[in-house]
Amino acid sequence: MSRFKPAIEFYEKALDYFYEQREINNKIYIYNKLGHTEKMLGNYDNALFYYEKPLNLYLSEDDHKISEAYNHIGVIYKLQGSYTEALNYHQKALNAANISLDQQEIANTLNYFGSLYWNKSQYDSSFLYYDKALEIYRELADTVSEANVLTNIGIVYKDIGEFKMALDYNIKALELRTKIGNRKQIANSYHVIGNIYLANNDLENALEFYFISLKIRENINDVLGLAQTQNNIALVYKKQDFHEEALNYLNMSFNNYTKIGNKQLIASSLNQNGSLHKKLNKYDLALENYLESLKLYQELNNQNKVASILNNIGIIYDDIKNYSKALDSYTKALEIKRSIGNNKEIAYSLQIIGNTYLKLKRYRQALDYYNESLALRLEVGDKISIANSYKSIGNTYLELGNYQDALNNLHESLRIRDELGDMKGVSEVLNDLGNYYLKSNNSEQALNHFNRAIDICEKTNDQNLMALCLRKVGVIHINKGSATEGLENINKSLEIGKNIDNLDLIKLAYLELFNYYNSIGNKDKALENYINYTIVKDTLNSKLSSQRLVEIQMNFELEKSYSEITRIENEVSQLTAENKIRELQLKKQKNVRNLLSIIVIITLLSASLIFSQFLSKRKTNILLKEKISEADQSNKLLKESEDNLKLLNATKDKFFSIIAHDLRNPFNALHGLTQHLIKNYTKFDSEEIKQSLEIIYNSADDLLELLENLLHWSRSQRGKMQFTPHQINLAELVEKTFNLLGMNAEKKKINLVSEIKPDQEIFADNDMLTAIIRNLLSNAIKFSHSDSFIRISAEEFSNHTEISVMDNGVGISTENIQKLFRVDVYHTTSGTSEEQGSGLGLILCQEFVEKHNGKIWIESEINKGSTFKFTISKNIQG
Repeated sequence: MSRFKPAIEFYEKALDYFYEQREINNKIYIYNKLGHTEKMLGNYDNALFYYEKPLNLYLSEDDHKISEAYNHIGVIYKLQGSYTEALNYHQKALNAANISLDQQEIANTLNYFGSLYWNKSQYDSSFLYYDKALEIYRELADTVSEANVLTNIGIVYKDIGEFKMALDYNIKALELRTKIGNRKQIANSYHVIGNIYLANNDLENALEFYFISLKIRENINDVLGLAQTQNNIALVYKKQDFHEEALNYLNMSFNNYTKIGNKQLIASSLNQNGSLHKKLNKYDLALENYLESLKLYQELNNQNKVASILNNIGIIYDDIKNYSKALDSYTKALEIKRSIGNNKEIAYSLQIIGNTYLKLKRYRQALDYYNESLALRLEVGDKISIANSYKSIGNTYLELGNYQDALNNLHESLRIRDELGDMKGVSEVLNDLGNYYLKSNNSEQALNHFNRAIDICEKTNDQNLMALCLRKVGVIHINKGSATEGLENINKSLEIGKNIDNLDLIKLAYLELFNYYNSIGNKDKALENYINYTIVKDTLNSKLSSQRLVEIQMNFELEKSYSEITRIENEVSQLTAENKIRELQLKKQKNVRNLLSIIVIITLLSASLIFSQFLSKRKTNILLKEKISEADQSNKLLKESEDNLKLLNATKDKFFSIIAHDLRNPFNALHGLTQHLIKNYTKFDSEEIKQSLEIIYNSADDLLELLENLLHWSRSQRGKMQFTPHQINLAELVEKTFNLLGMNAEKKKINLVSEIKPDQEIFADNDMLTAIIRNLLSNAIKFSHSDSFIRISAEEFSNHTEISVMDNGVGISTENIQKLFRVDVYHTTSGTSEEQGSGLGLILCQEFVEKHNGKIWIESEINKGSTFKFTISKNIQG
């Protein structure tokens, strides 16, 4: 069982408790903890679910930490490879942090941007955001975060092959972390420095730093860090051909990842195991591990890693010379990488496809892929990979006999590797240049380049390349007449070949010795070396025969496995498509259902009002009939009833006019947009769908506000609304209303200010007073300019409390003020952002104020703002 499972169970129990207690801050804390834990487990969908919960709570209760919530979600989208979504959420976080002027959160968000662009291999943008974050952290004297950013910048330099810069930044980070004394972060610095040495093929230094990191992580029981360092130690041992040690550390790493329960890391470990077994030519075990890894990554929908595994499976096909299947796997991987849009990974796939065409001797096609790969690598700025591309292009031109282009590209590769201090890479290109000069019949230049390669191989301990170059140097010396020196070099090559058990090197050395002794007539020595040559050659042929049998068997096994791979891919693709269709259908059904519910509610309310008017009219007619015998009174009563009825009818007409007007705009938006979505939803991208849903939400929100006012007014008219005044903390009521309307104010950058004393109380009906203040504040927001303020205050008098809502918006003319509280007169004005005011809201305010034996009035001047004032009597009866 994962060590994180008990933590999840504990947090879920805590969440249930805080739900009962209605403690918002504690709920947010628990949701974030659950999100962090699921992220550690690699369960990104679950993490996203929990991280979205605090976002909803911040939006409705408290916006001061909303930037952090956006960033949490952005990180998950980044880990899933959804870079556009990640960018969107980090941008929201930055906007929120800028509004709140929270420098710490601004820096954090800039750091997240740097990480996102690093993942996308957009290194210039990554540097830009990291540098901005670093500057702010230094201003804040936040050395912990400063060290983190220095580490991140160093990693970017490592990835573009600038190893000296990478080391400089990470050594600075290590110095800071050592001063702070955080052992976990110190271990991380040693681990990252080990990664830099590994990338630069400095394997001894890499091991030294990894083992320091490993010791610290063992002491502090950092299981995740331990597993990561064990994994990288295995990579070093694999490069050094210490296969048993590599396998041992990989198994330790795998066991620790399994303890944690992180499926992403377990899949990564299986992939590493596959690569090690492939290097040992144990293709069956390699394939078994690759397929297990592929299955996990498919389940986790990690398409970037799925592409990597397909590449590795392609390499197995390549090794057993099944080039058609290799290209098929590589092409599938390339398609996935193109859909993700990571140019660094796309370039890698193009490179290995080019390598396969080179083996097939289809040189022109190889060049096409190499050149496309090079163009992307130049765009990304990945210097090590750029050097690899130039090397491949140079060797391909060499095969084509285009010597000048070959020389130009090989020299460019050498220049970059020399500049980066990549000694192993330099020695490889020097060997290629030696081959070039051999083909060009320039033995002096060939000798010079081979000798330079040998000198470097002695320093890097590259025995294989050293033996290869020594043999070629020996042959050149013999051809020049320096037999003693030539034989010395060939025998050194032979000795190294025996030491590292490389039969190809041994065979070629014996062949050159036979050629020399045969050329000078030394038959005994020639025969001895020829016999040794044939023995080694027969051994190699025997191995090749065995390998061909293995290849036939592996082709059979791989064919079966390939069907399984295709089946898994098809299932995942089908499920993904079905899920997308189902989500769209559910959204569509939900929108239609909500719309129908709103229509039904409004229809019922309208019917209720009409029926109420009908009852009133019928009652009036009955009274008239009962009094008709009283001649003098009847005419008078009839006239009064007719007048009242006319007034009621006029009121009803005006009332429905208000409702119809207030309903028209949101319903037009709902109807038009939903109709457009239904007809064209397949053409919308996710951002357009989101914008459309926001418009639908805003329209529904306007309707909800109208319905609330309508229900209150209807109940008030029919005497069904209970009036239960009691002591209320006025400051708390206003604060809750601010929270409710905070989003609307924030959109227009309006500052809501309360000047009410924290302990001020008022005797009133809570629901009615809330409705009054909400409507007045809502109107003030609609008719206020951006970057302004709205102030609410309260003043105590002997018989009443006077509450004022003041804005500095557009103002109201004296003529229009008279119309605002009359139901029989229709009046509306658009807000500063073309919002529509609710004609019913102020009428409702007047009704509720009068329930409290108070009055409501307006003081206003055009373009100077308005103050809505109302009183609540202290002599009302509960």
